[in-house]
Amino acid sequence: MFRGAEPADLVRELYRALAAGDRDALDGLLDPDFVGEAAAGLPLGLGGRYVGARAMRGFWREVGRAYEMTPHPQDIAELADGRMLVNGVYLGTARSTGRKLEAAFTHTITVADGRITALHQLTDTARWVEALTAQSVSVSTENRPPLQCLDLDLSGPIGRMTLRRPEASNAIDPVLADDLFTAAQLIAAAPLPRVLVIDAEGPAFCPGGDLAALSAVAPAELPGLLEAMLTGYHEALRILTALPIPIVAAVHGSAGGGGLGLLYVADIVVAGDGAKFAVGSGKLALGSDGGNTWFLPRLVGRRVAAQMCYANRVLDAAEALHHGLVSEVVPTEEVAARAADVADALAANSRRSNAKLRELLRPGRRLSEALDAERHGMVALASSPDVIEAMRAFLERRPARFADE
Repeated sequence: MFRGAEPADLVRELYRALAAGDRDALDGLLDPDFVGEAAAGLPLGLGGRYVGARAMRGFWREVGRAYEMTPHPQDIAELADGRMLVNGVYLGTARSTGRKLEAAFTHTITVADGRITALHQLTDTARWVEALTAQSVSVSTENRPPLQCLDLDLSGPIGRMTLRRPEASNAIDPVLADDLFTAAQLIAAAPLPRVLVIDAEGPAFCPGGDLAALSAVAPAELPGLLEAMLTGYHEALRILTALPIPIVAAVHGSAGGGGLGLLYVADIVVAGDGAKFAVGSGKLALGSDGGNTWFLPRLVGRRVAAQMCYANRVLDAAEALHHGLVSEVVPTEEVAARAADVADALAANSRRSNAKLRELLRPGRRLSEALDAERHGMVALASSPDVIEAMRAFLERRPARFADE
């Protein structure tokens, strides 16, 4: 029905069909093996994974029973991996309360052979919940909530995103994960600087997930918490990877776990001579995230990547340079200045040339598959008692004691 149509035209037709309730058009648009992922925090049990076009139509039907609502796409762009990125807003009311629904959304949509094969939804689920409550809700017209754990400066030719949780060595908790997703969207939506620098305050760059925060939740709640955190964080990595500007990472102290993803999105990584790099998967019994299983073998080779993932091998700065994980090593006190010099040099290049070089240097076209596989794997493993034991052992500085399987 739509074979030969451009992906952007198929996406526009999807939103037209949803607004009109055109089931025939939806049947023609969706691949029979379509996979949809609705935001985990949606009310009424609507969040989750929907396999098959029929299941997704059932999701939309249930949404229609609870809300009189229409998605309004505002920006449609093609990502580097070929998927379509759509930013917009849901507008309508909840049928049971008459309360207004106004919720921003980001959809990533996969198109193949004239059909839509996948849709991944991120949205402000709190607005959906509030619309169903009995109290009136004041919906802000501001573009985004304020950032709490990072600073973002896009005012000059050199943009800067600075992690700012020094008390936790910039470990990623739910707030920082949300901030990274919000910041990535703000960067993509704003007039782009010529170069972006990613750095961090405090004693370390980013050791990965905040184990103290994760181990504090009830075991039954951990999978849902990880689903929410990784959905936004991985989308931030996708957006940053797709930016048409060079990115420079300035790394000091430790960088590990999912926090390595912020190195992977960078083109040039300047590291301090005291920096350490680790994945930690083997210690935490929780699989991997942040693009480690996709980027790391391509950067350091499969054998070293396997040692880092299985055997918890830690690379010092010299080893990281030798294996290609970082671009250069300088004394720790010189990292910020050296990163600034590198950014200045890149900013002096042609903007168009930089954009094309970044596109050409970007490896492969299947990052999204690896990120989704990591997220599903980590969420599935989070229900294992091994994870709680591993995190407690790590925090208590003792060997983990795993029960026999």
